[in-house]
Amino acid sequence: MKSNELYLEAAELKDDIQKIIYHPYLFQHVEPPNIDDEKLLLLCSITDEKNAKLRKETIMSTMLVQVALDIHERILHIDLITKNHKARQLTVLAGDYYSSLYYERLTAVNEQRLIRLLAEGIKEINELKTRFLYGENIELAELMSMQSKIESNIINQFSIATAGKEISNEIRQLLLLKRLIHEKMQEDNGGDSVWAHLFGRHMHKIKSSRKIALLPANIYKKTLQTLESVIVNKYQKLKAELSKNENDIVQTIFNNQSVLVNKMSR
Repeated sequence: MKSNELYLEAAELKDDIQKIIYHPYLFQHVEPPNIDDEKLLLLCSITDEKNAKLRKETIMSTMLVQVALDIHERILHIDLITKNHKARQLTVLAGDYYSSLYYERLTAVNEQRLIRLLAEGIKEINELKTRFLYGENIELAELMSMQSKIESNIINQFSIATAGKEISNEIRQLLLLKRLIHEKMQEDNGGDSVWAHLFGRHMHKIKSSRKIALLPANIYKKTLQTLESVIVNKYQKLKAELSKNENDIVQTIFNNQSVLVNKMSR
């Protein structure tokens, strides 16, 4: 497909996904899930599937997995920041509900291989997140490798199933950069990044416990400075690597991150 066709396809699929995940009672008590436009666009650009129905179902189902994983990440934020018990319960249920939808839809079109690969991806992501939460003294390089896998694993499994190959390292690093920028921008916009608190615990070698806690303000500030330095270094390296990349979708996503990096640096 041409780039303009992919943008149109992604926009139409996003509308369809929003209809699927809409739940009036849930949305009264929890923030509606975010559908990552750029990850959705990547899915559209990766698959070689020509059958329109199968193409639609595989992309939408994979995006439902990503939505479920993303919404489950909100649970720790609720535990540490808002402490809203009802919102926590409903967030857990919402994540489980969206996760069940992908299996149901892929079963209906008999996509057993994609079901298996996505299940393997979910398992690895959950193992990595558990290590990020409770592991100790993980060095920066390994933390970045772990986070890169967390961010790209579902898309990579989708690519293996539908295009017969893994995604490029450039896409992996772009998705990592995107996540790091997102966490820094949360703080810049007046929020609080639970991910940055966990990152700082490793950076400052703070002993973990079964009860996750926020960092003291001074350590959190130093952590954000480290995070910004990591972002700038990764951005510059990726900029050089993508200078000869002719993939319009990848370039568009990188350009979007460039805008955010410039805002972050002001």
